[in-house]
Amino acid sequence: MAVQILKASEDYLETMLMMQTKHGYVRSVDVAEHLGVTKPSVTYATKRLRENGYIEMDKDGLITLTDAGMQIASKMRRMPAKWSMTSATSPSRPSVTMPGSVWPPPMKQRQPDRN
Repeated sequence: MAVQILKASEDYLETMLMMQTKHGYVRSVDVAEHLGVTKPSVTYATKRLRENGYIEMDKDGLITLTDAGMQIASKMRRMPAKWSMTSATSPSRPSVTMPGSVWPPPMKQRQPDRN
């Protein structure tokens, strides 16, 4: 029996994979900024994704996709552009942003622990 996953969850996983691939880490605040949702929305979504075994979070709040999460996110990235969430930011398709905004938002460098 196939597992049913919501489109919103697929979008979160796809975004997380994209950030993990590009920057090597994923933070909730960056996911919220990238998807244009509130931080509480990301907190709710990550809780559900963690409970269902799609992601893990370390003590610093960094997100890692599990094998199950990676499988779903990878499948979403392989979909045709007209079906994929990331098609809106594809270089072959113009992107609409607010004047003065930067898309995608720049990732902040993680500061080393000072212990």
